[in-house]
Amino acid sequence: MRESSYNLNLHSQTPKRFRGGERKVMKKSLSLVVALAMVFTLLTPAMAFAATSQENAAGAQLKGYGVLTGNSEGDLLLDRELDREDMIVLLSRLMGKADEAAATENTHGWEDVTDPFYHGYISWAKNEGLTNGVGDGSTFGYDKKLTVQELIQFQLRALGYNDVAWNDVPAKAVELNLVAAGTNMTAVATRGNMAVVTLKTLGTPVNGSDKVLGAELGIEDFIDEATITSFKATGAKKLTVEFAGEVDTSKASISVKRGTNSVSIDKTSWNDQGTVATLELASKLFEGTYEVTVSGVAEEALTASVAVVNEFVKNIEIINDVAPISRTADLDEPQQIEVNFKVTNNYGEDVTGDYVLNGTSSGGNVNAGTNGVATITRTSGEFRIDETVVLTLIHVESTATATKTLKVGNVSAASNVQFVELYNEDADAKLTSDTTNEEAFKIIVKVTDQYGNVINDADILNKELLVYVSGTHVISVNNYNANDNKAEFEEVVINGETKTGLSLANLQARGSAIVTFIARASGKSTNVTIEVAEGLTFDKISLNPIGGIVAAGEDVKVPVTVTDKRDQIVADVDQLNKALANKKITVTVSGLADDEEITFVKENNQTYLKFNATEARLYSVLAVTESGKSDNTMITVRDKAEPKVVAGLKDVNSLIFYEQTLSIEAKHLRVEDQYGRIMSEDGLKAALNGDFDIKATSGSGDAVGITTELMNAGGDKVVLSGSKKGSKTITFSLIKNDAEEGATTVAGSQYSSTFRTVVLDEIKSFEVAGIGTIFADPSYTKDIKVNGITADGKKVELPAAQYNVDSDNGVVVKENLITIDATNANGVKDGDVTFKVYVTINKTGDVLEAEGTATSKAPKVASVSIENSAGVLADKVLEKDSLAVEDLTLKVKDQYGKELVITKQADGESKFPNDNPRNTATSTGEPTIVFSSIESDSATVAKNGTNDATISNLESGDKFNLTVRYGSVSATITVTVK
Repeated sequence: MRESSYNLNLHSQTPKRFRGGERKVMKKSLSLVVALAMVFTLLTPAMAFAATSQENAAGAQLKGYGVLTGNSEGDLLLDRELDREDMIVLLSRLMGKADEAAATENTHGWEDVTDPFYHGYISWAKNEGLTNGVGDGSTFGYDKKLTVQELIQFQLRALGYNDVAWNDVPAKAVELNLVAAGTNMTAVATRGNMAVVTLKTLGTPVNGSDKVLGAELGIEDFIDEATITSFKATGAKKLTVEFAGEVDTSKASISVKRGTNSVSIDKTSWNDQGTVATLELASKLFEGTYEVTVSGVAEEALTASVAVVNEFVKNIEIINDVAPISRTADLDEPQQIEVNFKVTNNYGEDVTGDYVLNGTSSGGNVNAGTNGVATITRTSGEFRIDETVVLTLIHVESTATATKTLKVGNVSAASNVQFVELYNEDADAKLTSDTTNEEAFKIIVKVTDQYGNVINDADILNKELLVYVSGTHVISVNNYNANDNKAEFEEVVINGETKTGLSLANLQARGSAIVTFIARASGKSTNVTIEVAEGLTFDKISLNPIGGIVAAGEDVKVPVTVTDKRDQIVADVDQLNKALANKKITVTVSGLADDEEITFVKENNQTYLKFNATEARLYSVLAVTESGKSDNTMITVRDKAEPKVVAGLKDVNSLIFYEQTLSIEAKHLRVEDQYGRIMSEDGLKAALNGDFDIKATSGSGDAVGITTELMNAGGDKVVLSGSKKGSKTITFSLIKNDAEEGATTVAGSQYSSTFRTVVLDEIKSFEVAGIGTIFADPSYTKDIKVNGITADGKKVELPAAQYNVDSDNGVVVKENLITIDATNANGVKDGDVTFKVYVTINKTGDVLEAEGTATSKAPKVASVSIENSAGVLADKVLEKDSLAVEDLTLKVKDQYGKELVITKQADGESKFPNDNPRNTATSTGEPTIVFSSIESDSATVAKNGTNDATISNLESGDKFNLTVRYGSVSATITVTVK
């Protein structure tokens, strides 16, 4: 290695930069600011060169960060040359070793180092093998100037490139974009050069990491915004995740665990800036450590944890100074009074309804209800107005108490009404004439009695408030009766707080309506004006000719364009299907059975009207919008498609190893129907289910045998066998099965292909197929596949008997299946580990290597589908009048491609084929079930959106959408009741 005139000798000892986590990561950029500022104010004046505009810009940027401060006048002195000793100090800062270097004992032994400040730094650099001095090593080279190449070499060491040879420094610097190609590497480096290269170095990923050096050193401008800065419990059922900057919320997938158990997230909401995610859980937090994982916002999943304590009662508040006589008391001899109170937990949330309090009073027996009202009852005597009573409430488990002296008052009555808000659970929902009752908006009011106590009891409000609706042609409210001016109030929980309100119903038209609330006892009132915007008006519809041929039993897809009154295209199929349900668009297909579904679908950015053509005939399609505009088209549906000719094979290897077999299934055949169309795999399988077979026959010779000759409903594949070295032609023919004529070959349906049996002597080379990533658990396996390559470049899979397999790093290979012994795989518990598999060919002695990765990243659900269940959901038809989670059969795959069929049993437990807990998708918790788009006059839904959701009271012809969700992964099907 070139020593240059300075004898850097960076390879004499391997630097310890990444050993055992020795790097000290600075948490704030100020640490580096102070450190580098010390370096650059120590630089002694030297020969001056005018700084370039790039150097000035880099210096200004570093100064803006506070990394460079300059001299006492703020001058960065970018035109001055750079000394060796100051570069050593800078290097210690960039390697996060400043404190260690400064404290190192003076052992360097170079007498030319005259300033004691540098002794520790230079001794550290010598100990780490970063310098051996200059020339013959008898001096350090104090006060010597660095060349650009030497500056770059030190910067490369800061980035962890410890093995770059001297002559390779320029190329590596250009590769990492530290300098431009053609840079003069022999020139003396200036502080301006240093500023440019240091800025680029800070923005360059550290060797072997995806994190740039500036981020490792804690400089905030280099830290990826997609990092978690805070994770904490903010409510009894609430966790909050804060990020360093805005994240793409559409890509973020969040899951939570407590230990190894998954925690069900009921709702995730983001602030407007996309920097804070609030997770509302399905159940309360309890003592333990919770870990959040956020995927999709960075290359690696982000994690954070928090220790949580059980919820407890923090405070009890007796709200008012007056205890009114109870509404239920005998007013002639009142023996009961009421007191409002509030209970808050350690998160400051109102948990009045969750805890039972004990109480004592000078007035009598105390009963503190979960409705926030404590009653004090006398067994003898009566309460008098203005009488003084002392009340003490206590929660025994937490010892929280409250005591207050009260005066007895007259009976409470609703006295004041205030409008709070027009509320919808969906903050983005808009009130239009299209809004349905299921999307109900609620008028939230705050009602207080004459003492200022809030009344949240809906039954009381139903009796003590009058309601007037002006503009019933626009809206109505829930159960409104204009004859006695009553409506049905309801209790609404908003952000954990119980409030009262009225649901809007029967939205009919654009316009204004006024809802008036009057307190009977006081006559006080308030008015609320409700503005209903014009909904989407479906104005025009155009039906376009279909493309290609449609046969009986196939889906007809009619290209369609729908526009609103502003002549804007309506492309949202959810809106269009809702318009079908609400009769804003009507579609009539002549000859279509009443129970056949007509829907809007979107494929490749084109909207279609879709229905299934059950028979061959001429169909007339008429579509009419709410504006009365219409369009129609005629569709000719041909006879049912039948297989006509075997046109070829696909994804089939024509080579078979000696004494091995080759299976050919429906998916491997290209079969055309009578219309010249390639049949789908499902279509071909349906045809082979009784009406047709596919038969394999062989030509002359015995190189390839036919083990299974027929493909049909009873045998789903043709099997060929490698019998003898050589080639043979196999012909595939369609056989038509007829009850009267029997089985006959379809004329002209034949397709022939040549297959070849290969023996080991024909193999010229070998290869091992890629292994990829495998989860470190014995229940996860990967096949080892070894291919032989013939002289003509074709591949054939070798049977396991032709080779032996060995491995390293905790990998177990048995019967050609790789598994990872997580207890022995070196370091796999701490992250990904690379391993190798060694394959030895028995006959030739060839040794092949294949590299794989073992990972400790736990399995998570990557896909889910709702499977057919005989007698329950066969072909998406429900054969019962109800559906619950235990009826479902789900197919789930994790990110490693492992498939698990999960059936929830009646006991509420999910059953898996393999009981190994790390082999299951239990980290996602139970699936969430949602019933939506319900077309039924009788259906009842309970616990919708939970893992115990049910739908019942269904009748024949009812339809609904069923969505199964595991976190961010979901599947939806439309179910029809039989």
